Amino acid sequence: MQLSQQFIYFIRVILEIISLAIDAFDIVFYSAFSAILGISARRTVEPSTSALIITGASSGIGRYLALRFAQRGYTVYSTVRNEKDAISLREEWMNIGGRGEIVVVLLDVTDENQMQQVHTFIREDIYQRGVKLQGLINNAGTFATVVTAVANHRHQQEVFHVNYFAVLRLCQTFLPLLSLHSGRIINIGSGSAYFPMKLYGLYAGSKAALRATTETLGLECAAVGVSVSLVEPGAIETRMTRAWDDDVPMETDPNSHVIEGEAVETYQALSEMCSAQRRQIKRLANIFCASPRMLMYPIIHALEGRYPLSHYYPGVDAKAARLGRHILTDNMWSILMKKQ
Repeated sequence: MQLSQQFIYFIRVILEIISLAIDAFDIVFYSAFSAILGISARRTVEPSTSALIITGASSGIGRYLALRFAQRGYTVYSTVRNEKDAISLREEWMNIGGRGEIVVVLLDVTDENQMQQVHTFIREDIYQRGVKLQGLINNAGTFATVVTAVANHRHQQEVFHVNYFAVLRLCQTFLPLLSLHSGRIINIGSGSAYFPMKLYGLYAGSKAALRATTETLGLECAAVGVSVSLVEPGAIETRMTRAWDDDVPMETDPNSHVIEGEAVETYQALSEMCSAQRRQIKRLANIFCASPRMLMYPIIHALEGRYPLSHYYPGVDAKAARLGRHILTDNMWSILMKKQ
């Protein structure tokens, strides 16, 4: 039965409220736990004298965060990949306005030379403005649903370069500036890191690597006063996740490598599985896909809270998947997933 758009919207709002309530409980509980253990609270952040870097601000989560944090009073260095997106973001900010400012910066996170140029620009610009670099929000990412068994080498490299290596390099590049004022690093991961599904092998793998590295960074960077948090949302409505709508046959998918004339039956079975899985993902996303605003509350706490958490799980689907992985053994989970 086809659900009405009004009913779906109502369900999404209810799920968002439930998720935010759980987030609030987690923050209160773990903040109290930290205080009981004698962990020192971090100093209060003043947005009007603070700057942020947000990568991947061309659209979706990154753009939403850039606009909202600028409205809160921050100077937000928002990175985009091309001039068209830069113009669009500037125009949207001019129409909305706020207490802070958006500084649009062109950056391809996979370009090492460009990253160094951006670092030099931001270092000099924050000095001239008299603000402190308070946070780095690594949001830039890439996503595609592709059968892992036939994913081509180019796609494999692209996914890990953007979702993992570029994030680590950005953390390394800006750590000295962040450590000057006890700054904070916030990496945007994904619930797929602990909830891998068919067609998500490379994406989930890159986010699982990011999860492990972020946890280690958090332990190491505490020595220089920098907190590191990982935000792992469930399905969020963005331009990137609309790839679910692209029901491209596996044989013609530019991210696949299918050898013509070999193992025809194998490829046919994989292709059928691919199409069926995309349809199932689309049905689930129609209900669970949340607004980018779901990330705002956890990220505000990670950036401004006195006891920032190491992990945040925005979205009811992310929380449910995480709970399931805690309750079920790995083998039980794998068996259930094969029954999809």
